[in-house]
Amino acid sequence: MLTTKQIINIAKVSEYLAQNAVTTNEIFNTGSLDPSLPQKIYAENAALAWCYTNNPTEPTLTQVANWVYQLCGYYGVLARSIVTQSSGNIIYNPTTGELLNGILMVQNQFTIGESNAPLAVGGTTFTITDSRIVAGSFLMTVDGLQIPQGATNQNSYTILYSSSSIIVTLNFPAQAGQVFIYEYNKGLATSNTSGKTLQPTLYHTFVGSASSYAFSQLINVPITDLVLVSRDTQVKQPVLTSTSNMNQIQYTPSTGTFTPPTGDVFLDGEVISVTYVSL
Repeated sequence: MLTTKQIINIAKVSEYLAQNAVTTNEIFNTGSLDPSLPQKIYAENAALAWCYTNNPTEPTLTQVANWVYQLCGYYGVLARSIVTQSSGNIIYNPTTGELLNGILMVQNQFTIGESNAPLAVGGTTFTITDSRIVAGSFLMTVDGLQIPQGATNQNSYTILYSSSSIIVTLNFPAQAGQVFIYEYNKGLATSNTSGKTLQPTLYHTFVGSASSYAFSQLINVPITDLVLVSRDTQVKQPVLTSTSNMNQIQYTPSTGTFTPPTGDVFLDGEVISVTYVSL
């Protein structure tokens, strides 16, 4: 059970995460968040912190603290991982029980009808593949509106989690032109029981277009040791074979080479970054 002090710290981080999310919604005009949520978290947490400092034996303190944590919602779950990590405590992936070195939020989007969309017009199911997926962290919007899970009286969806996939099943057929935006959390790395440690992130900025790029530091580094691969800040899932999935990127361990999806190229000015573990 979380203590009042822990909840106060979690709420402080939640306020920051919620403000970032509100700003992102304003930039992309998705409109799926309450823009006053950061202010609500701040006001309630400030009152809680004042009471905790001045009257720590107040009998309703635990009840108020739990209310503040509920108010933080999804951002409280993410903030809890961050606070736990920074305090030196262990983070567990609830899906697998793995020890994690941190939590990352992954966000992607697709438009129904486009060739790279994982869901076809009229379809109701799509699968997201990744590593170290944290169960309970998935959120989704359709055309800017957040879609609830498990509802029966409106557009909704159900989720089936594993450590390497999220299977999303809609209760409505996808329509051409709809824009789906989803996000979830993944672990940055498993506990390095084999003695491997997190290495400095590698970066490359393309000058002119290119069909591939090789990092000499990654030669013979297995795909399982890649913690995070991003292309212009968009997280990509590394795979060993060629792909047309725009959420994936081909990796060749023997040469440390990355290749974009079939029919795509790295563009001038694009940045690819890789975080990995090694002995």
